[in-house]
Formats: sequence, C-alpha cells, structure tokens
Amino acid sequence: MKTAIDNSAVVAYMSEVYATTQKADTFVIGFNVEGNVLMAEMPLATILDNFIGVSMTSDEIPCKRLRLKPLTKKLMPIFSGFNPVPLCDMSELQEIAKARFSGNCGQAFEYLACKYYNGTPSAPNTPFWQGGDFTANGISYQAKFQNATVITEQTAAKAEQECC
Repeated sequence: MKTAIDNSAVVAYMSEVYATTQKADTFVIGFNVEGNVLMAEMPLATILDNFIGVSMTSDEIPCKRLRLKPLTKKLMPIFSGFNPVPLCDMSELQEIAKARFSGNCGQAFEYLACKYYNGTPSAPNTPFWQGGDFTANGISYQAKFQNATVITEQTAAKAEQECC
C-alpha cells in the first residue's frame, strides 16, 4: 500500500534551509511571456510563497526539488506587481543559450541579467550558500528563469552541513 507524502512539510523544510543559508541580497526571476523574456526583482518570501512547486529530479537517485512554477494567469498579477522589465525576446535567449551555455536557458538568463545590471558574474556553479549568481553595485543577485530548480533535498542537506 502506498502512503501519501506530505509535500507541505518538504516545501517548508527546503524553503527554510534556502532562506536561512542563501547569501544573495536580491532575487531576480524571469519568465517567457508571449515570446518576450520579462525579469523582475522580487523578495525571496514572495517567490517562496507564490512561485514554487515541488517535483522529483530525474537523477540516478531521485529526490524532491523546489522549482519555479510556470507563470499562470493566477500568478501574472503578482509578477506584474513587481514591474517586470523586458530583457530580450525568447529566441534571443535561446540563441545565447545555444551558443554559450550548451542550450541552458537558465544560464543564459543569468548572463543577460548580469549584463542588464552591468554586473560581475560569480564563479560558475557557486552554491547559493556561498554567494549569488552575480554582483552589481555591491549587491549580490540570485537569478532564476522559469522552471529553474531552486533547491533539492540533497542540496538542502549539503547547505546545512557547509553553511554558517
């Protein structure tokens, strides 16, 4: 007999670990909206409360992860309330992703957000508990594009061990 898994407990645990160990000052999220990539700065609490869903990784050892949910009609007013700015069109993001980041649109988004803010990128693959994705004007930014993984059960355990 299968037992139901309480996702709310998993979300609460991983959200708490992320919120208490991450080192970014500001968060930027982006979505493809009708072919345009829009970006908005947003408080972490707003992101965790509204834009996060639970899914399973497809790793060799599957685990739960928190990801940015797709931008739905229900979430659009919240996103719009943070005055999103157009970053580029989706085809440009995909071209940059293909040319520079092995097709990874999340990394291309980080790159374009860093350029937008005239920032300096962090070292590749810097864990969130060690710093943001880029720094601009002394502010550390964490950038996430639609469907990005925010944290997994495995990284939550690692962050707790290595951080603070």
